[in-house]
Amino acid sequence: TQNSFGVNYLYTITPRTVFTLSLGHQGSNNTFISPQVGVKNLTAEAGIQGFDSAGRENAIGLPTANIAGYTGFSALWGVNGRLWSHSWNGKTSVNLVRGKHLIDIGYEYDNRSVYGAHASFAASGGFGFNGQYTKNGFADYLLGYTSSASRDYPLAPFGQQRAPYSAWFVEDTYKVSPTLTLNLGLRYDRWFA
Repeated sequence: TQNSFGVNYLYTITPRTVFTLSLGHQGSNNTFISPQVGVKNLTAEAGIQGFDSAGRENAIGLPTANIAGYTGFSALWGVNGRLWSHSWNGKTSVNLVRGKHLIDIGYEYDNRSVYGAHASFAASGGFGFNGQYTKNGFADYLLGYTSSASRDYPLAPFGQQRAPYSAWFVEDTYKVSPTLTLNLGLRYDRWFA
């Protein structure tokens, strides 16, 4: 799901001077699930040893098989999982009309939070069949002669709770002639640690 809102305030100080203030929020919550993942431990049911699922019950399912020369199979990457974020922002400026110049002086602030939790790649095990035993990847697969095996552990929730950012700026839109306009500006950006 995605959600956002914004509020804008505009105040005319004089016919040639305008004050603006904008505030907003954007949120995102994305979940990705599969009906095959987290239901049956197909790796254990197939009798494959060495891929313990304790603590990873929501990531059990179909192991990944890479077969040289053929299309292999796997569950979708990262399922079951969730990525979510929030961003609060604000911007204020004063716009000045002075002859052929439109000058904008202002400040903006943004604070983001980004999080994730997902099963990573091959949480149920990954097996490679490159044909090194029979010279055919599919024959190696049918015989169970694997050339490689791997296992990534599902990731613990991760993210960044705060990522504040601010900027001061001055912009000048200068209309030199009816066919030429220059956009000039100076900006100081700062990401806080």
